[in-house]
Amino acid sequence: MNGGRGRRENFDPGATVVIAGSGGLIGSHLVDDLARMREIVRLVLVDGDAYESHNIEGQLIDWSMICRPKVEAQAERIRRINPTVAVETWAMPLAEVPLGRLRADVIVSCLDSRRPRLELNRRALALGIRLVDTGVDGPGRQWQVGVFDPRDGGPCLACGWDDRDHALVEQVSSCSADRGPAPTNAPAALGAMVGGYAALRIRRLLGLDVAEGRVAGLQHRMMAADGVLRTVRHVRAAGCRADHAPLSIERLEAGPTELTPAEALALGGGAVGGVPVLQVFDRSFHVRLGCIDCGRGEPAVGLYAEHAPPTGVCPHCGGMTFASGADLREELHAGLLDETALARPLADLGLRPGEVIRVVHGDRERWYELSGEAAVRRPLAATGGVA
Repeated sequence: MNGGRGRRENFDPGATVVIAGSGGLIGSHLVDDLARMREIVRLVLVDGDAYESHNIEGQLIDWSMICRPKVEAQAERIRRINPTVAVETWAMPLAEVPLGRLRADVIVSCLDSRRPRLELNRRALALGIRLVDTGVDGPGRQWQVGVFDPRDGGPCLACGWDDRDHALVEQVSSCSADRGPAPTNAPAALGAMVGGYAALRIRRLLGLDVAEGRVAGLQHRMMAADGVLRTVRHVRAAGCRADHAPLSIERLEAGPTELTPAEALALGGGAVGGVPVLQVFDRSFHVRLGCIDCGRGEPAVGLYAEHAPPTGVCPHCGGMTFASGADLREELHAGLLDETALARPLADLGLRPGEVIRVVHGDRERWYELSGEAAVRRPLAATGGVA
């Protein structure tokens, strides 16, 4: 390694909040509340969907936002409310956002299904960050807001899950497999209630409102029809399936456009025995693209993205090639890359700034965060303009 690329770097200071599911029933209302808190200097919006006409009934949007990516539409609205806040947008599934870009004071779940909520909980634990989890039951007119802080022995979201909850994570009905979770059919007023209450919890966590007692570990549930607020206190479960230990991550001065796979694998040097391997947090690599027509395949290595799966043209028959499950690997080693690929930047494999990589060599493992600027939406000047 040259140029001190392995030196540790300080992380950016400031009040930052990540909202996963930022364009939905709860998220669109919460974004509005958070944009008005002058103590928040950065908002990170994650949502892979675009607005459709039926969203106008429950979500805090107008007709000009229809057919636009939710995060882009909400970012524009944030700038109109508070032109001084920096907004970073990720129009893709949560699982494909670089882990380092989720560093924040608070992470908020406005997600509508179990799998992404579990994925967000895993990321909050890995980074050692407090999680605010929200949810609604539209037909029952119920909502809930929970605060989870695993530090100092506190519970995480999964501590309150039993075997049935985890089984439902894997359950996908045939009628909804291509369309995602069913709509909540909840009125906008319910989303506003949850978003407003979550905003108050976030104010407490940021130290903006002083009150007696701790909020971590508390989950508040309300039947909107009767107006009764019920409180459930969660504790860390001995049998929790989640790993509560935060990762020890070193931030590199080199980013994916500078660091090569050969240099990344060399970060695990010094260990005795074994072949160094490279992983990306919670992601897979594709190593081959197979033809849908003739069945032949060609080597093709890169970070697999479900929202934009890799495709190509078969050199043998001209058919379409794609990566199947058998073509995916959780780790890379030098044997999967030729000399040219080993010497090219990690960005050529699809890695981005903020990606957290794990280098394993023998019995030694280290976690590193790639530096560099992501696609941050810069604040607009008070007079307006284009970001």
